[in-house]
Amino acid sequence: MTIKKYLVVLGVPSIKKYVFGTDRLKEIRGASAIIEDFIRNRIAEYFRELPQLQIETVFVGGGSGHYIVHAEDKTVKEVFIELEGEFLKKTCGGARLNWGKAEYTKGNYHLALKLAELDATRKLEENPLHAYSQIHNGFIRECDSCGGLIEIKNGKYQYDNRILCDICLEKTKYSSQTRKTFFNNLSEYLNGKGINVKQPDTFEDIGEQADIRKGYVALVYADGNAMGRLIKDIDTQEHFRFFSHTVDNSIKIACHEALNEVFCLDKGQHSKVIPAEILMLGGDDLLVYLTAEKAFAFAIKVAEKFNALTRKEMETKDEGDFFLSKLESKGLTLSLGIAFDKSHTPFSILLDQAEELLAYAKKAGSEDPKSSKFYSPEYIDFHI
Repeated sequence: MTIKKYLVVLGVPSIKKYVFGTDRLKEIRGASAIIEDFIRNRIAEYFRELPQLQIETVFVGGGSGHYIVHAEDKTVKEVFIELEGEFLKKTCGGARLNWGKAEYTKGNYHLALKLAELDATRKLEENPLHAYSQIHNGFIRECDSCGGLIEIKNGKYQYDNRILCDICLEKTKYSSQTRKTFFNNLSEYLNGKGINVKQPDTFEDIGEQADIRKGYVALVYADGNAMGRLIKDIDTQEHFRFFSHTVDNSIKIACHEALNEVFCLDKGQHSKVIPAEILMLGGDDLLVYLTAEKAFAFAIKVAEKFNALTRKEMETKDEGDFFLSKLESKGLTLSLGIAFDKSHTPFSILLDQAEELLAYAKKAGSEDPKSSKFYSPEYIDFHI
């Protein structure tokens, strides 16, 4: 068969359902770490063991990846089908890795991306994933965390005085075993500034550190504005790589800097539990759980820093001219939703509120007189 060049896209469908399938912080943290580690690290390690393939990584982050692969069609299928299986094992069947491919020629990135995404959608619709058994019988019971049905095997699934399914058990164990969590990245950043902080164990630990009203917290959900429209205008892999890395790096730096300024600079917070947890960070998505009185300061700082960082990157790199012309030299922006409540509120409720508020904020920004096809000003919506 003929060796061709393919654009392969992969991602995790229903990623939020897997990560936020329970209300326990440790399991959410573990689920995020499992996906982040697999997408950013395990796949790269797997590719290095395949010297017969020529694989160029265009972008990895936010639970997705883009790759340029030189190989026969059959070989591409075999490699990514095997990756699917490895991911299913890692998540114990709780989430799946979906992928699609399309032939790629230089200068035609947008068309190849569209066809690869259509191929991925076709695969997903033809083979939907059902993570849990729907059959009740006398040998199974519900998981104490997610409510999924599990088979009892001699107490094998007991953990922390609970009976857990394979999926939740793996999340919990991974939370305590791995060093590849969002908190570890934040801790490394703060350590570089001489600040040592500890990780909260529960959502209640965060609420107890509220200065004004004990037990009150907020969930800040941020997402990039007009990113989809910008991506549709990108027609080279160089521009897509620049854009993706700029967004991914900028939102991480903005998040770390904002948390430092909000929680550590004024208080000199050393060797204390930081009253915040990064639950999702990558691509143009950010989800942070923190004490209520710091939510607005954090949200404003993140939005300002993200815009400044992306604008600076575009002004200093040759690839940035393409985007500055479309953004009227204003840089990229975020919309944010902030849901306020008590720390014992089920996380799923808080997440639904934050998502809805984010949607309202994005809509308001798109209707702002200063908005254009590729630019919308930052808006924040909130609810108590």
